[in-house]
Amino acid sequence: MLGDELVTGSSLAELRAVGRARLTVLAALAGRPVRARAVDPESPAPWSVVVTPAGGIYDVPAHPAPPPPQSPARPAPVPTGPPPSLVPEIHRPAWAALWAAHAAGDLATAETLAHRLELALEVDHGPRHPYTITLLTARAWITLCRDTDPVATVELLTTTAARRHAAHAHPDADTRRAARNGHALWAGLVRSRPEAAATLAAPLADVLAMVGEEGLATHVRMRAAVLADSMVR
Repeated sequence: MLGDELVTGSSLAELRAVGRARLTVLAALAGRPVRARAVDPESPAPWSVVVTPAGGIYDVPAHPAPPPPQSPARPAPVPTGPPPSLVPEIHRPAWAALWAAHAAGDLATAETLAHRLELALEVDHGPRHPYTITLLTARAWITLCRDTDPVATVELLTTTAARRHAAHAHPDADTRRAARNGHALWAGLVRSRPEAAATLAAPLADVLAMVGEEGLATHVRMRAAVLADSMVR
């Protein structure tokens, strides 16, 4: 995970803690989230995660594989973001600009462009159209990577998962990922901003149950009950 240096520990939990701490340092030094590969003895394959400078760890979708070369002399370029066919042709320059900003690490600009394009597509096609849902999902992902306002980000991830579910958006994995990432961020708020976490708990738990994450939904409801009891006292 960190070059040639081996990390040792007496338990899997200790190894995870050390790895997370080191990746958080790398993210802080870089001034942006960093990508890593996570492994687990109970998982059949590793998966991609992003670690933020604040220590957050979130599941992420894999980048699309580059297309095969068109010919031995003219290999096709590697894409810097999702394929342009996900949006109408008239909006593809804005889509490309969005992902160019993302690739350059300018997440603030990428988020602004995503929101602007999302609103345009909602006007043209409606809030449940796949084009609009695609931009909502992209904006939620970029906002999560920015890691600037966890309360607003949990709200956005909750809304994204709910709207994807209502629109029967595919792939289902992206819908569940939005809900799970909302839960991961919410768990941090339980410690740092318990009153905000209590306010966000009910809609988040409802969405988690809606997308099939019953275990996480139960966890949110139980923690919310504890929060409510502590605030009464």
